[in-house]
Amino acid sequence: MKKTFLSITLGAAILLTGGVNTTALSVSNPNSEPLKVTILDGNSAFAFHNEMRLTNGGRFTIGDAFFENSPLSARGGISNVGGALFNYTRSPIEVIVEVKAPEQSGIQITDNPTVTIKAEAISRGENTINSTYSVSRETAFLTEPPIITVTARLSGESENFSCVSL
Repeated sequence: MKKTFLSITLGAAILLTGGVNTTALSVSNPNSEPLKVTILDGNSAFAFHNEMRLTNGGRFTIGDAFFENSPLSARGGISNVGGALFNYTRSPIEVIVEVKAPEQSGIQITDNPTVTIKAEAISRGENTINSTYSVSRETAFLTEPPIITVTARLSGESENFSCVSL
């Protein structure tokens, strides 16, 4: 009697809930489709250090310094020459930063005229040096103030892509 009652109760429950439903799903290709991800090289960027400055503001007072040094010159410095290189490519990049002055200006870069900044693939590189220069006695006779330029170019290239005048 218990078996009959349980069977009837189970049958009634199935009928009341809507019966038994079955669904057949057929998959035509059981393997998944490959989805390609494409990664493109970005552009690289270079920025000079904001703190690049001439010591003493690049000002010289005509005085004993022009007579004490050999060959008659005063000395100055440029701090924080260099910059940051952001490489958004899959190849290493190298930038050369160079400190220059026109030959006729009477200014000679005496120490650290160049700094190399390297960035491996998809990375950042940074480098800084302090450079020194001398100002000759003849420079004091110029009517226009001489200009020192700091340029940046890609290693192996001859053309500058960035320039700052001090």
